[in-house]
Amino acid sequence: MDYEKELSQMIKIIFADCNIENLSSYEKRERIFSYLTDTVSYDFDLLEKIREKELDKRNVTLIRNPKQELLDVIYYRSGVCNGISQYYKLLLERIGIESHCVIVDDGTDVKHQLNLVYDKENDVYSFDDVTSVIVKRGTKDQFFDYDMESANKLSQFNRVIFEGRKHFVLPETYVNYIL
Repeated sequence: MDYEKELSQMIKIIFADCNIENLSSYEKRERIFSYLTDTVSYDFDLLEKIREKELDKRNVTLIRNPKQELLDVIYYRSGVCNGISQYYKLLLERIGIESHCVIVDDGTDVKHQLNLVYDKENDVYSFDDVTSVIVKRGTKDQFFDYDMESANKLSQFNRVIFEGRKHFVLPETYVNYIL
């Protein structure tokens, strides 16, 4: 399977009814966000396996495969937050929008991954959390294009998760490396 072809096909589908060149970066981003929240489902079975592993560090029955988790979202439209946010990142980057995957502790049993997106036209970064809308933790109004203050109100970034940091960004090569 050629994931590059699949990404190109998704962009064509998402923007089929308009001229992508006439849209702002914000409008392009909003279309991709909405498309994913409407078409991707959350894999609660995989989440349960991940939770069990996190709660019992001796449990070696689940070996996480980030590449496969991403490919499951690309091909089967189902996954957990890391695959979903990485797919969102790849689609955004396909149309020239900078995005970073960010891992946070949002108070659940496992870490959560979302996106930090750069709006070049307005020179600002903001957060998008596709997964939280998919699992109905909140609405698009809450989890699309929000700032750090809103993230704190949503209980994201309130806990230290890595060497004194409240969040960390995955390296740029991470998504490409796992593919």
